[in-house]
Amino acid sequence: MSLKYGTEEAIDLVPLRPASSRRASLPRWLRRTAGPLLLLALWQVLSGTGLLAADALASPGRIAEVGWGLVADGSLTSAMGTSLRRVAAGPSPSRRRG
Repeated sequence: MSLKYGTEEAIDLVPLRPASSRRASLPRWLRRTAGPLLLLALWQVLSGTGLLAADALASPGRIAEVGWGLVADGSLTSAMGTSLRRVAAGPSPSRRRG
């Protein structure tokens, strides 16, 4: 496309394409889920090799296993209720600093 204004020379304009359209054509859902899935995989590997201590941060596999156990025996709703009550109550007076 070229434009002419008065006596000025013609300027050829090239349409710009966003960088996202120049990427390899991976589906959007794959691009959006790849990061979190890689993070979970790294977390699992670090937990499995012992670089992340289980008492500090449980592995994703262990969390899923315990969560499924709570669903299977029906105690998930009770545990969620207890957690929500604790969050609503805030920190206990004995744990406050000041």
